[in-house]
Amino acid sequence: MVLAVEAALGELDEPPAYLTFSGNGEPTLHPDFPRLVEAVRKLRDRLVPDAKTALLSNSSRAGDAVIRAAISRLDRPILKLDAGNETVFRSFSRPRAGIRYDDMIAGLEAMRGITLQSLFCAGPRGNLEEAHIADWIDKVKQIRPRDVQIYTISRPVPTKALAQPPAAAMLGIRDRLQRGGNHGRGFLRYRNRQVSRGTAQNLGIGLRDFFIGINHYAG
Repeated sequence: MVLAVEAALGELDEPPAYLTFSGNGEPTLHPDFPRLVEAVRKLRDRLVPDAKTALLSNSSRAGDAVIRAAISRLDRPILKLDAGNETVFRSFSRPRAGIRYDDMIAGLEAMRGITLQSLFCAGPRGNLEEAHIADWIDKVKQIRPRDVQIYTISRPVPTKALAQPPAAAMLGIRDRLQRGGNHGRGFLRYRNRQVSRGTAQNLGIGLRDFFIGINHYAG
């Protein structure tokens, strides 16, 4: 895989801003994820030293110390947190059997310099209820990330039980979280770079990103 990344980098007209681990599934499930992180870091240092390394993860393996150590080697780890409590985690995130919410939260709290990325949806199966938002904010304060990205769906979903929240609801979440300010380690930054089609959307890392696809391994 690293050879394929090297070949692809050689075809670019300009160096990428980021080398991002993502994939058709969860990248940290790859059995060689820690080794691949180190190999890509060495490749970056040799070919595109100004590029940052990043990760888009659903946080399902945050409770694994070996995975956390590998994640800590990346410049911009972005990990999901859509649920502020166990009940919403089961109903909204719908994790596979064996993934424990408390272990995930403890793992996220143990990491430093991470970005949390949170999806909010309205509707009967959404996570926009007031009590849940309060729980989610408590979890963010507990984890103390580098920053937080909040966003919502922008494409059709195969159920009428989920819908886009109005922009006011998304901005309200941002404002409530910002009022928490500094929670003792660094500052939480909340970005709302564009508002379109009635939805407050967050643009993640830059447009010149290079995504490293990692296939889903169930283990």
